[in-house]
Amino acid sequence: MINVVHTKQGKSFLGLTRYLLEGEKGRENPDRVAWTETRNLATNRPMTAARVMAATARDQDHLKAEAGIKNTGRKSKNHVLHYTLSWRQDQDVSREEMMQAVDGSLAVLGEKAGKKGGRKGKAGRTAVRDQFATEHQVLCVAHQDTDEKHVHVVVNRINPEHGVMLPTSNDFKRLSRWAEKYERENGGIIVEQREINNAARDRGESVPGQKRIPRDVYELEGNANDNRPATKKVREEQRAKDADLARKSALQRDTQKREWAKLSQDHQARKKRHQEDSGERIRKAMRQARDGFSDDFTTLYHEHRAATRAFERSEEHLAGKAINALKAVLSLSAPVNVLWSRGARKAQLERAQSQQRAELTARQREAVEHACKEEIAQLDAVRVRLTHTYNRERAELMLKQRVAKAELREEWKSRNSERQQAWDAHRREMEALPDEKKFGRQTTEPDDEMKDAALRHMERMRKRREERDRKKGRDDDRER
Repeated sequence: MINVVHTKQGKSFLGLTRYLLEGEKGRENPDRVAWTETRNLATNRPMTAARVMAATARDQDHLKAEAGIKNTGRKSKNHVLHYTLSWRQDQDVSREEMMQAVDGSLAVLGEKAGKKGGRKGKAGRTAVRDQFATEHQVLCVAHQDTDEKHVHVVVNRINPEHGVMLPTSNDFKRLSRWAEKYERENGGIIVEQREINNAARDRGESVPGQKRIPRDVYELEGNANDNRPATKKVREEQRAKDADLARKSALQRDTQKREWAKLSQDHQARKKRHQEDSGERIRKAMRQARDGFSDDFTTLYHEHRAATRAFERSEEHLAGKAINALKAVLSLSAPVNVLWSRGARKAQLERAQSQQRAELTARQREAVEHACKEEIAQLDAVRVRLTHTYNRERAELMLKQRVAKAELREEWKSRNSERQQAWDAHRREMEALPDEKKFGRQTTEPDDEMKDAALRHMERMRKRREERDRKKGRDDDRER
């Protein structure tokens, strides 16, 4: 086997299956399907299998509830796992051999109970059950439209028994190690770079990601080993145009990401300024309300000082005591002993003064609360305006970015059409050429040109050998 072409997650079983069966819209080719096969499904009809997998994914919550599994955490909608297995051109593998390889690859996708998981940089988790892709619904579609035999594998990540999603962390690395083992068991290593990368991973080294050609482009280019100058020129030109548009797409993604970050930062900055201004305005309103009672507290203080001095002067003679006692008695809460006790009369006076201070304090507190409520109401109105402003800017940005994405999609459609036309024109041009120019000189008898080329090659090899001998002789002289 030469390659695990790609692994990819998506949302639409029907859309992917329709593409695998019919081809790209506008360039349908249903004859490219060699055969189809399913796993853990009651049907072998591809579109029916896709509908069953979609229904299983939609029923995830119900499946979990029936299995007694608590439905927690953020729900993912990427229920579709799609990957491709390819074989070398000279490998004539049967359908049974291809499905054995599919089953082997499914067996490595998943995790064992008790295994530590979780993304790097985040809190890990411990798997509570054995869960592998062999237990999930699978649709396989084999194609025969290229020189390399290959099979597409579509996996429903939602388990049909308990509804838990199949973990796919490091799925490409798992398949890469499995592919290396598969090659060792079936004739030896073919893709040496895969073995090198896996060895580097075993040593803890990072392996740079490799840009993979999309399957539709790969199939459109046909035989990847066709290195005729004309074919190579078309391939390089089309890939260069694809790369330019891909860079534009990446730039658009980065730009839109920065636009969202700026929108959020601006909104947070406005909120922060508003909160700081709100706190200052509320504190100012509270100070003004409290300061408005400053004169009242001063006046009450002097009144209480004057009343206390008058009480002390009255207590120095009998008539004054009688007046103080009468004032105390007029208070309904005064005790009876105010008639003969100086201490009781003074305590009653202090209680009356304390009550007056409490009433003034209560009025001050009420005024402060009233001032705060008015200020808070105004600040709430400002906060609502800020929210409306953010929602308007957000809607405008969404509309702007959707228009930009739609324009880019149209560019990609035009690019796909242009690529298709370029390859169609190239193939028509190649088919119109005579066999000698199409495939090069095909002969078993050496002509004069070939003989001269062979003689020149042998002469170059003789000179190189003599140069090596002379160099070796000089090295031996140095050693002596």
